[in-house]
Amino acid sequence: MKEFSIKDIPDFSRKDRIVVVGVIGKSEYEYPNKTTPLLPSVDCDEIGIKCYWDERSNILYLHATTYLDAKQLTELACNLEEASKVSEKDADDAHWLVASGDLASESCKIFALIFHLCHIVVLSSPSPVFDLGYLQLFKAIDAYRNELLPQTTEALASSGAGGTWDSHGRTCCPRLLFHFHRAPRQLRRNPAALKRLEHSVEDQLYFILRKARIITNVCAKSLFAIPKNEEFVYINADDAAGRARDVASLLQGLIHLCSGVPQEPPCDRLQNKTCKIAANKKKNVRSVGFMK
Repeated sequence: MKEFSIKDIPDFSRKDRIVVVGVIGKSEYEYPNKTTPLLPSVDCDEIGIKCYWDERSNILYLHATTYLDAKQLTELACNLEEASKVSEKDADDAHWLVASGDLASESCKIFALIFHLCHIVVLSSPSPVFDLGYLQLFKAIDAYRNELLPQTTEALASSGAGGTWDSHGRTCCPRLLFHFHRAPRQLRRNPAALKRLEHSVEDQLYFILRKARIITNVCAKSLFAIPKNEEFVYINADDAAGRARDVASLLQGLIHLCSGVPQEPPCDRLQNKTCKIAANKKKNVRSVGFMK
C-alpha cells in the first residue's frame, strides 16, 4: 500500500475509476489508529492528511489527524505547559483559548478538504456516544465550503474536468458512515441487541441531523448525505481486535498463541460496507464524473 502526503501527491494510479474514502473523528491516546479495520496501521504523529492507496481495491484512503485525536491534544497541553514556564514569552504562546481557536480553524479546513475530495467519509468515535459538538463543527465546515465555492468552481472549470464538477465545486456529495469503536459491555456478546442499538442510533442521528438542517432533501447542496435505505451506523463489538485492553485479553491471546489455535478474525462489517458502497460507485460513475 502506497503512503504519501496530501501536500505532495504522486502519480499513484492510471486507472479510470477510483473511490476516495476519508476517515475523520476522534481517537484514543493509546490507540491513535481510528481507521481500524480499514487500514492496519497509519501515521498519526502530525496534524494533517495522510493518503494511502490500495491498488487491489482501487480505493484511496485519506486519514485526517486533528486536535480531536487524544494524542495530539495531549501534546498541545504539554507544549502549553512548557511555554507557560518560560520567563520571556509572548502572552499568547501559553494561552489555551488562542491555541484551541487556531487548532479548531485548522481542523475545520482539514475536514472541509476531506468532504470536498471524498466519496465516502467515515466518522470514527472511540465510545458508543455521539458528540453533539460535531453539529457546530459541521455547520462551520459547510459555511467555509460555501465561502470557497466560487474559487473551487472556477479552478475546476479552468482545469477542464467537465461534468458537473465546475458547478458543484467538488466530486460529489459524500456519504457519511458512523463507526463507534467500543460497544456497551453488556451488548458485546448479544448480536441481536447490538443490531437493535445500531438501528436506534441511526434513527436518532437522522433526526438530529435533519433537525439541525445539516442534511437536506437536496444532496448536492448539503455537506454530506446519509446512505439511502442502507445501514450507516456500525458499533464494534470486538473489543480485543488490535487493542488488548486488559489483562484478560492479553492472557487469551497468549493462550491462543501457545495452543496454536488461530483466533477468530475481527469484525469487519465496516470494511465490507465501505467496499460495497465503493464498488457500486465505481460501477456507476467514472472518476471524472459527478457521483450521485
